[in-house]
Amino acid sequence: YWGIGLLVCSGIGAGQYVRNRRRSRDMKRHLTLLLLLFSAPIFTQSLPAWLYGEWDGIGQQSNTNTEWLTWMTLYRDDAVPAVDYPSLECSGQWELQRVEGKTWIFREVITKTVGRCSQHDWVYVRYHSEETLEVTYAHSWAPENIIATLTLRRRQLP
Repeated sequence: YWGIGLLVCSGIGAGQYVRNRRRSRDMKRHLTLLLLLFSAPIFTQSLPAWLYGEWDGIGQQSNTNTEWLTWMTLYRDDAVPAVDYPSLECSGQWELQRVEGKTWIFREVITKTVGRCSQHDWVYVRYHSEETLEVTYAHSWAPENIIATLTLRRRQLP
């Protein structure tokens, strides 16, 4: 009887009261779902075991007819591969974007001497052997046009 008395005193009908309760319950469900989605950990694709280690090589850029030394390192505790171009005096990291078949596709983010190296280029890495990786580069605005190639060789520890 108390519920009916409250409805009468508040001036709303039973139908409107039920609709308001449903809306409130639905809002709580949606809010709970959103909180779960945004608080859940984001799962990223892990890097392949063959990529770990220290690598070096000489890159060749076709559109400028230049060569440059490259060092790439990835250790177990690293989230992304670190890359250094000592002859160009710039360095940065490769951030994994996706995997297409046997090609691991990264975006290069230059963090040191930004103006000396192209920023946000596509980097395509293919496993060739335990000792060799084949790398190609493309500008961010033309990912289909390969502008440079690089063969990385695993550094042998003394």
